[in-house]
Amino acid sequence: SEPMLTLYKEFNLPASKYIFVPPSTVKNSEPIVNDHNYSKDQVFHFIYAGMIYPGYRDLDSLIDAVNGMERVNLEIITDLHYKKVQNPNIQIHDWLKRDELYEKFNNSDILVFVDNFFGYQVPSKINELLALGKPILFIYDKRNMYLFNKLQGNAGLFFAENKKEKIVQTVKNIIGSSHINVNYKVQSEYKEEYVQQMLIKCINEV
Repeated sequence: SEPMLTLYKEFNLPASKYIFVPPSTVKNSEPIVNDHNYSKDQVFHFIYAGMIYPGYRDLDSLIDAVNGMERVNLEIITDLHYKKVQNPNIQIHDWLKRDELYEKFNNSDILVFVDNFFGYQVPSKINELLALGKPILFIYDKRNMYLFNKLQGNAGLFFAENKKEKIVQTVKNIIGSSHINVNYKVQSEYKEEYVQQMLIKCINEV
């Protein structure tokens, strides 16, 4: 991410010696717009897939928040060594093949993104989730507000601070919805055309 560039100052490298080339997104389309409708008694299927780093990025508050919550099913796809849970509405599975993972995403109602508690985030994962066009529960930490600030104003993103009570309230707001409009504006600097231009610039200068 752009804040990462500040790290290079520690190496006393002049700005002319490096260039930031972000990871690209799959979709280069116009804003992603989708409408999602839900029945009154529907069980909402939330899904998280990704690495877990205890104390840096973990799901403890999320698991505590949705434990036993009615009309909520949380599926976690990660390293099975993370932890075991006995909650009937929470399942943890080991890694899947990509096509199986996409099928899980397509069959889910709400995608879950957990931001790093601190440090420098490279926003490739959140852009890939945005490209799927589904509502997203975005869990953030106040020590790391970069992506939170960058993604404000995108309809379909539900922000919750990484605390049990905050997540509970946001999840209740989501499952209380009969309709969610998604309108995601994928950042132009992450589109493939932009990234290609940056790489060509690097090659030409070298």
